[in-house]
Amino acid sequence: MIKEDLHIYLKAETRQLLELAKSRSLYPVSENCLYITSKIENNSNENFLEVRKLRKRKNKDKKPRFLNEVVAELTHLYKDLYDLNLFIYKSSKNISLIEIQYFLKSSLDKEYHKKVSQDSPMIHSKLAIPPYVKGDKQRFDLNWELGGFKHQWKLFWWKIC
Repeated sequence: MIKEDLHIYLKAETRQLLELAKSRSLYPVSENCLYITSKIENNSNENFLEVRKLRKRKNKDKKPRFLNEVVAELTHLYKDLYDLNLFIYKSSKNISLIEIQYFLKSSLDKEYHKKVSQDSPMIHSKLAIPPYVKGDKQRFDLNWELGGFKHQWKLFWWKIC
């Protein structure tokens, strides 16, 4: 991925993420997208559930932006970008809110940073899958990470079964 084509790569990866989401979602997924960005912190010693709760709390306060605005921010960080991950943060029939999480090369340990300092950033699209989903074909609510009664109910039954 080169800096000048960042917009094209993000657009293509968004398209791929939406296709993946449509294949797994119980509900309609909108092609109309807005974006939020998050820096991935190197917090491998922390509890995954706590990290997810903190991420949800931070994202709730962020203002969704258009792709052009996000590209401008990421272009500014391009030289230090190591990895970009696209997730669907929130989905409805009218809009899909996509979170772009980025990991900086400066967050890597010094030895590895030297190895990858000249490499271009990687880009991935990922779909968060709830623990109670079994198999590759089962559909689920994409908004499960935001909580809600249905998610809590399914999680309860998953834990006792």
